[in-house]
Amino acid sequence: MKLKWDRSPAMARGVARGACVALMVLGTQSCGLGPATGRAIPDPFGSGRTRPAAESERGSPNTLTVHVSNRNFMDATVEVIEPGRRRLGRVDGNGQREFSIPSFGSRMRFSVEFLGGGSCTTWYVDVAAGETVDLIIDSQPRPRPPNGTRSLCEAVRRRR
Repeated sequence: MKLKWDRSPAMARGVARGACVALMVLGTQSCGLGPATGRAIPDPFGSGRTRPAAESERGSPNTLTVHVSNRNFMDATVEVIEPGRRRLGRVDGNGQREFSIPSFGSRMRFSVEFLGGGSCTTWYVDVAAGETVDLIIDSQPRPRPPNGTRSLCEAVRRRR
């Protein structure tokens, strides 16, 4: 019995797709991006995973500590938006987290995006290296200084 080879365009596309998938899987395995390497893979963009600050770094003259208190039930992603844009990380709903970042400006502004949708932006806060900023995320909008606009989030410099 002789088998007939199917040369239809649909069959050719299917074979080409299969070959592309096989090459992608082999390529990611050889680059260490797949699960077969058996080691943790660092975030290639350096933005998604933040490590807790070491005790020696916390409060050092070149760093700034940002303490986030999320009183909202939704997870929140926190970013510094001025000066320059920098992602700090995610804070669980009804959770707290502390970030230690290099001090890169005297006035800062934060943006918070919620996992379930929505966002808020803080007003400017004046900071200096070695200080701590408290970022408070509420569940209901309330009037915020300096102009009394209603917002879910507020950043304040911690008093010494």
